[in-house]
Amino acid sequence: MGNDDACKVVGIGMVKVKMYDGSIRTFGNVRHVPSPKKNLISLGNLDANSLTYSSSGGKLKIYKGSLVVMRGVMLPNKLYKLSGDTVDW
Repeated sequence: MGNDDACKVVGIGMVKVKMYDGSIRTFGNVRHVPSPKKNLISLGNLDANSLTYSSSGGKLKIYKGSLVVMRGVMLPNKLYKLSGDTVDW
């Protein structure tokens, strides 16, 4: 974690996220860590999965090739919030 604390992973699986445009994306190899109060997405993992990202003016865009697959907005705490929601299985 960013504060040098270790967190216990209690499971690894898949998560479905409904994106800003209504499409549903599935993320695999996701770690379930119950202790953080927020869900986190690793930009390093996105990069390792051939996704690119850019940010400017408080907006984040994540691309697969030239297609924008995720968007986010910067919150006052300088973290980006994904424009989408998790989907129950």
